Amino acid sequence: MINENGICDEDEEEPTDTVSLFDSWINIDIHTDDWPEETTWELVDSNENVIAEGGPYDQELTLYSEMIELNSGEYYYFLFDSYGDGLWTGGYVEITNTCDTVLFFHEGPFTGNTIDEVMNDGAEWQQNELMETLTITPCALPTNGCTDEEANNYDETARSMGTKLFWCRS
Repeated sequence: MINENGICDEDEEEPTDTVSLFDSWINIDIHTDDWPEETTWELVDSNENVIAEGGPYDQELTLYSEMIELNSGEYYYFLFDSYGDGLWTGGYVEITNTCDTVLFFHEGPFTGNTIDEVMNDGAEWQQNELMETLTITPCALPTNGCTDEEANNYDETARSMGTKLFWCRS
């Protein structure tokens, strides 16, 4: 490590704190339907760079979560279904963060029609892509910690990391 005099000091320890280069984050929850292999998605920034992507998935009726650190600004979320029928039988996507809560939620066909309208009224259902514009504002990252309210180290600001007992002690 280089010390304050610009000299390499091998005895000095490396800092352990990390600094995030991002001022915000989102969590993308995909709950697959009965055909998870049809579902993929991309998150694209305003310069048309793919920031993150997911799928196809291999487990039916399963929740997949991904936290993505990013900078505030405008993004485009693309949800694809290779068959063109959208998310059926319990499938949905929800994009959240703790500052703006729910940024986007969708279930059912990508045409804007409900599953009932498609099944009962013969409404249009065939569309392979859904696009949503997301405006992300600065939002501090959640902390790792215990999300079990019964534990003695419960932290209301913590994220669950997919399990309610992460970092918990009784």
